[in-house]
Amino acid sequence: MVWGVYLTTLSIWDIRTKTVPLPLLLAGGIPALWQMAEGVRSTGMNALVAALLGTLPGVLLLFLAWSTGKVGYGDGILMAELGTTLSVTGALAVLCLASLCSALFCIGGLAVKRLTKKSTIPFLPFLAAGYGLSLLILR
Repeated sequence: MVWGVYLTTLSIWDIRTKTVPLPLLLAGGIPALWQMAEGVRSTGMNALVAALLGTLPGVLLLFLAWSTGKVGYGDGILMAELGTTLSVTGALAVLCLASLCSALFCIGGLAVKRLTKKSTIPFLPFLAAGYGLSLLILR
């Protein structure tokens, strides 16, 4: 529930401004660290390893942001935060579903000539949609 409200807030901000303030983005680290600490307390170090592996899709997005500039740093930070609460398969599912949603959106935008191949779109709303869809599909 907390992640849903947080992702919706970030999505609205990203749609309106095409940027997300770093303090608001890093605020997601609080529930992520809390959930990770709860997991370590209840199940031991396996939860820490699972949380660190879950950040790999976010690290991939951060690497793409740094190397190509085609992805925003905020997308990678948010994906890494989500990855600490999801397993690596859950984080990959969110990223894949978000990519699929954004691809469908872009295809529709190109078809009705609202987008061009040079257009940029905010990706955080699609991460929110991917998270919601993953909850419906994986649970």
